[in-house]
Amino acid sequence: MFDRFGTPPLTQREHALFTLLSILAIEHGAWPLEEGCGRAIRCLEEIQRHWAPSDPVSSYLRGKAAAFVAQGFRCARGEPGRLLSFLNGAPLRVCGDGTAALAFGVTAPVSDLIFDFRDDAFALHSLRSMVEGDRTAFDAAVLAQAEILAPAIERGVARLFERCAPPPGDYLAAFRDVLSDERWLPTLLGKLEGRADLRDRVGGMPAAAEWLRAIAGARAWKANDIRRLVRLEPLFEDDPEAFMAAIVSGVRALEGSEPASAVFAALSLLHLARRRRAVRSELADAEREEAFVLALRDLPSGEMIVRLHAQLADLPMDIPGARAVWRHLGNAEKGLWQWRIRAVVGDDRALRRGLAEFLLAWMSQDVYRDVERLVVDLLPPAQELDVLRTLAQSCDRLTSLRAGCLAREMTFGLPD
Repeated sequence: MFDRFGTPPLTQREHALFTLLSILAIEHGAWPLEEGCGRAIRCLEEIQRHWAPSDPVSSYLRGKAAAFVAQGFRCARGEPGRLLSFLNGAPLRVCGDGTAALAFGVTAPVSDLIFDFRDDAFALHSLRSMVEGDRTAFDAAVLAQAEILAPAIERGVARLFERCAPPPGDYLAAFRDVLSDERWLPTLLGKLEGRADLRDRVGGMPAAAEWLRAIAGARAWKANDIRRLVRLEPLFEDDPEAFMAAIVSGVRALEGSEPASAVFAALSLLHLARRRRAVRSELADAEREEAFVLALRDLPSGEMIVRLHAQLADLPMDIPGARAVWRHLGNAEKGLWQWRIRAVVGDDRALRRGLAEFLLAWMSQDVYRDVERLVVDLLPPAQELDVLRTLAQSCDRLTSLRAGCLAREMTFGLPD
């Protein structure tokens, strides 16, 4: 047998000799303790595959290694970098009783081990990745110290943009029970917004799909979160499926808590899918649009959303090559079109408000002038002003200005 370099592998005795030399090197300070421990442990693992535990040399080496592991652990405590370097050579298991078991019978409370990483969330993530087997007990210990660990873990969300590892989805999934979606999701979206108009965009950072996987994993969405995500389409133009799948995740998360925002996001998704198909004229984009239509049909108001989407195709909405029926309609026909829209939404408040926001956000100026009255009519009677004031706080600038102008007009009369 030869290794990949054509060199004969070490014999058992040679492994033992190398291990003994490693131990002597540690004792005389020739190697740092953590580096020497790692080398010795790896040699011992090889020896133990072939030697009986009762072998005198094996027993001696095991005893020496156990002493070094315990000493190395004590010396590295409190310094995450040294501790990771030390643990890199030692298998780490977390038992159900909250004990971290290192090599050769050395143990420590996992809570104490985790506490040492309270100021470095990335090092804590690396420590978690070293745990062999089930990590449930480790995650429970992290959650028990959530108040102490949360500040560093939340700071780590912004720092994900400074490095390529760990992948954002892995980092957020690892600390899901500590992080607050209501805090990390806006932080992540804000960082991405700052890169949307840059030429290198996400250059030097994890791939776009990794960010989208992280976003799709959020459990608590707010209306502004989905509005911000919808506007990030240029950033993810090379990964449309993952981008639109993330929007679907947001729609599903919002349908129970903020159904009007879910309607707005669903209509926006279908609009973006239709526009992409028109721009690229590729079968894959047409199939993708159909797939998202089917996915949205599962929503409580899914059928109505799909019907609205079909009706809205009559409007010119910056879709190349689209045959915009609207431009060929007179006032009477436009009035009939609006009547049909009202018939589709009926008295469903979520549909009405979601559609109103969609019209505010996506219509070109010439079309918006025609549907402005419809926007107000779609809002709940006697609550129009409150809804418009809420939409005026939207993170989408066009929606905010149009809603604010309508609110001003309703309050003070026609604007100057």
